Amino acid sequence: MLRIAISQDIQILKDFENQLVNSGIDIDFHDNSKQLLFSRDFPAEIRYLNKNHLFFSLTNGMQDLAIVHEHFLTDQRKEYERIYSFDSTKTNLSVFVPSNMRYKDVFSFSNKRIATNVPDLVRAYFKEKRLRGINIIADDNPQSAVDVGIADCFVELLYNVDSKRYQPAETVLESSLALIVSPKISPEKRHVFVDELVLRLDAVQSARHQIKVEIFCDSKNKSRLISELVKIDENILVITTYNQKKIVIQATMDEKQLWDIKHYLKELQAEKIIAYDILKKIV
Repeated sequence: MLRIAISQDIQILKDFENQLVNSGIDIDFHDNSKQLLFSRDFPAEIRYLNKNHLFFSLTNGMQDLAIVHEHFLTDQRKEYERIYSFDSTKTNLSVFVPSNMRYKDVFSFSNKRIATNVPDLVRAYFKEKRLRGINIIADDNPQSAVDVGIADCFVELLYNVDSKRYQPAETVLESSLALIVSPKISPEKRHVFVDELVLRLDAVQSARHQIKVEIFCDSKNKSRLISELVKIDENILVITTYNQKKIVIQATMDEKQLWDIKHYLKELQAEKIIAYDILKKIV
């Protein structure tokens, strides 16, 4: 069984939750009453940990895998092997200022107190900007540090911030959730469980925004329809009905591509177009 730690600071976004559930990590991500959760469709146990405990337990082999924000890895002095990035969770890590604060450029932060849970990363950012006189305050809840007057500004992920009271002023970097592996995981467990999990995650990610399309039409328009559709999907499937007069063409494409060619398909007298969501695409 895989032991997977999830950072407690993670906001469980719908796309991220769906990807894990469709990959077999089927747990109630919003059940905060239990410290240890067991997946129903994959041999894995899930434990929520604060980032310090998470990195400690991963380093010492107490956890096999961990899901954390990539910017925490940048802030760590120890390298961890990233085996998967959750593209759907990509967002900006930014410096936020109160909505009523006058902000001109990065030099507006001179002599300001800036709260952050990744102090080394933020120091490096302002050093690169050649900005001095900044007081970096390490705090696990940066926005609250400003709320109570400990800091003037704070660094946080875009979707974690109250946009009515604070506005992003500078983007430090782009961050997404990453799956990292313990250096002490056994080769057998990695081969049997981790490789299978990554395969499933890839299959769900590959299917994102893709649809399966069935186009019903007269067989006399077969050649013209196929010549158009193979530009999108080389592996189209053509099914002929029992009386040989009608055909059904199956193709896989992005949803936007369907809207782009819809009118052309109708011009070729496509009688009916049916689109299906794709949950997984194993390549």
